[in-house]
Amino acid sequence: MTCDGGLHHHLTAAGTFGAALRSNFGLRNLTSPDRAPIVCSIAGPSCNPTDLLAVDARVAELLEGDLVGVMMSGSYGLTASPVLFLGRPTAIELVKERNQISVARRRFDVTEFN
Repeated sequence: MTCDGGLHHHLTAAGTFGAALRSNFGLRNLTSPDRAPIVCSIAGPSCNPTDLLAVDARVAELLEGDLVGVMMSGSYGLTASPVLFLGRPTAIELVKERNQISVARRRFDVTEFN
């Protein structure tokens, strides 16, 4: 599986460019969490071979357009990552409170930083 987000949004989940031993963070299909589970690897969109969010992870079946959550990964996912790496847009940040999901920070692209 390939997703829009990757090491440029969450360097720790992708293994810090291979500089550290890593294990998968918990992943969750936020769109359809009750689908039958599958085992898959999930890669980010960059050409970097370390852009892997998960290897042989068990997650509810993912279909194009599904939202994948990286669970319990700490507070530095975005701020410790190479934001705008290869010109990719920033992550959208969502907040869930009392079963309501809202946008905390919208996506920005490289043109908005120049």
